[in-house]
Amino acid sequence: MLKALSGMPNDGTAIGMAVTESLGYNLASAKAGLSPGDFAGLSTTAGFQLGIIGRTSDGWKTMNDVIAAAKNNNEIRFGTMSPRLADIAYLLEQAHGVKFNVVNYRGGKAVLDAINAGDVDIGFVAGPQAKGVAAGDLVELASALSTPLNATPDAPLLSDLGVPFNADGYFVFVGPKGMPADAQSALGDAIASIVSNPELKVTKIINRVFGGATTIKGAELDGFLQKGFTGAADLMKAVDQ
Repeated sequence: MLKALSGMPNDGTAIGMAVTESLGYNLASAKAGLSPGDFAGLSTTAGFQLGIIGRTSDGWKTMNDVIAAAKNNNEIRFGTMSPRLADIAYLLEQAHGVKFNVVNYRGGKAVLDAINAGDVDIGFVAGPQAKGVAAGDLVELASALSTPLNATPDAPLLSDLGVPFNADGYFVFVGPKGMPADAQSALGDAIASIVSNPELKVTKIINRVFGGATTIKGAELDGFLQKGFTGAADLMKAVDQ
């Protein structure tokens, strides 16, 4: 989508939706010849409640319990949904001298289904775990963000677990670079107003699954996207060492 969008008219008639990771790690790792500077950021819509999730029935309270089990020669099957998260899982292994059986899936819902089915023991999920956590069937073992998870604020951060990276991210709308400032601003404001309207179905979904709308625009959004792109290179370098 991003590759196609970069060649489309920049008059405000062509926009696209992605996750910020697409403009960060994915562009950097693919060596696609594109960067966040090739796009006009419009607005984010929602962030992720991205954590490492497990089943309550397994008895683990935090990721430290999982690591202890791995050190005791228990096989831990770990579901991931992107190369960036697979890299973070690898750094988590390196930080604690353990080895996970990492299984890659297409999307967090697939990871969640695998956890519930017992196909994996733990995995990264970015919001759909909320219902299971509230029901007591699932546990958020760690936050994959730079901040605590809403439902489980005491869960350790990746930084607490020896991994100096996080997986902060948002759903985001962008257009081709060079979009007129008034069009860029108008589109960003319109998107932000829609996802913040409590009467709309989309807002109710965002509130239920992702903890509410998050609308970042303008220079702040540009800075976040560029930071994600630069940080991706640092993450890949750390994995290669």
